[in-house]
Amino acid sequence: MSESSGSAPGHPVDDLADDECSLPHVSIFVVPSSVGAYAGLDGPISLATVQGRTVGVKDAPGESTVVEDQAGIAVLERQWEAIREYALPQGASLELLKKAMQTWT
Repeated sequence: MSESSGSAPGHPVDDLADDECSLPHVSIFVVPSSVGAYAGLDGPISLATVQGRTVGVKDAPGESTVVEDQAGIAVLERQWEAIREYALPQGASLELLKKAMQTWT
């Protein structure tokens, strides 16, 4: 995990792993670089469900696509689950995130 921009101590990003990531509706899973190539390298996937409606965003180099139809959401959910197979469990992901954040200066 690497990050090119940083933060000073006490910056809100320092509290991310302790605050927002501990909320019951937030899930962060880190795929370690040691995994090598995997299905999610073409860009991040975001899924959000609000009032029973799921919306997704599929980011790729140079473009982002908002997905609202059920078939498209089903595809993103399958991709999410495939990526999670390579990810660390949530606790280990948060610990790795905290460790990486300590190096951001």
